Amino acid sequence: ETYITVITAGAQGEGPVFESDALVGSVYENEPAGTSILAVRARLDNTEVEYYVTNVTDGGKQVDRLFDIDPRLGILSTAAPLDREAAAAYDVEVYAVAVTGTIRTSSTKVRISTCIQLLNL
Repeated sequence: ETYITVITAGAQGEGPVFESDALVGSVYENEPAGTSILAVRARLDNTEVEYYVTNVTDGGKQVDRLFDIDPRLGILSTAAPLDREAAAAYDVEVYAVAVTGTIRTSSTKVRISTCIQLLNL
């Protein structure tokens, strides 16, 4: 499967405003695909905003599609189980897109840490 996301850059900077500049989340390793991590929110007047994950890196290195986002609700979730030994953290770039006659975009970075779940034996 190939996933391609095209975001136009014409109105960058005039796009939706994210409610938080610094987004940080965490998820336990080996959680199943579809595990919710956090929700991002952006607003532009009363315009509907859609969300897209466009880039995921591990220490600056591009990685495969490990995260999904609900385009309407902005809920970021795992697309596959994560392995802390492979990466302790990921930087996820999220775009917010509003169509107001013209397409307006903005982006933010989300830092996701992979946690180890300790079990009491």
